[in-house]
Amino acid sequence: MPRIQTQRITRLDGGNQIVEVIDESGASIPAPTASTAGGVKLGATIAAAAAATATADTASSATDVAGLLADHNDLVNKYNALLADALVLRNTINAVLTQLKAQTIPI
Repeated sequence: MPRIQTQRITRLDGGNQIVEVIDESGASIPAPTASTAGGVKLGATIAAAAAATATADTASSATDVAGLLADHNDLVNKYNALLADALVLRNTINAVLTQLKAQTIPI
């Protein structure tokens, strides 16, 4: 099987192209650490997002105002749990984006 050769055009000379053959036989990328860029720098560990606490709700079957109020309050509590879950997820995503902007990668 023929060996694939990597070439880089170094300049154009009139209608001719001058190419440089790149020797990749000795090239290696070191493993990343917190202080050595090996493709990327190793970033701080980012924990997985916390488990969701919000739960699904069902349609109200209340037949009076007191029952509707109880169902409404239950729905408000579930909505607030959903907002809290969204905030935790937003913070996790922001932490990952911060790492990406710093050109580091979480382990």
